[in-house]
Amino acid sequence: MKNSNLKHEVLIGNESQHYFEYFVEEISNKLYINEIYFGNLSTGMDALLSLLTKYQEDNIVCLSYNTDYQSVNIFIDGVSRETAEVIDSASGEIDNPQANDLFMLLNVTESVAFENGRLTLVFDIGAMSKQVYEKRRQSLFSYFNGEKTGKLKKSNDHFYL
Repeated sequence: MKNSNLKHEVLIGNESQHYFEYFVEEISNKLYINEIYFGNLSTGMDALLSLLTKYQEDNIVCLSYNTDYQSVNIFIDGVSRETAEVIDSASGEIDNPQANDLFMLLNVTESVAFENGRLTLVFDIGAMSKQVYEKRRQSLFSYFNGEKTGKLKKSNDHFYL
């Protein structure tokens, strides 16, 4: 994973949305993230900010990230246990006021984890779906290892061994 020196300390409150948006835009610009993955990052961080505003207003959190260029891990240090428990207990109850934010956060991320005051959000940013990527990776691995793989097969306008 490539670590980044991009870090933002943000006071959760009225002005924090600007800092969260700037953070997402910086990541997207540095990693050349396309608009679909940018939308996931933006939506996820907006949903998280809504939860942080509800449970941690006037507290400071630190935003940072690292990447392997297939996914980006966003780290939020300073998240309270209460906020983490709300995210962890996502039951999807319609009556829950945070249900929409939780639904959005959990559906645009690959995973969400909390440990020692640090919330980690993992977003997929690969240029192709994981299934296609794994299929191509396996085909190339077999080819370069000299395995007899047979004829090329066509799937979704792509050829595989």
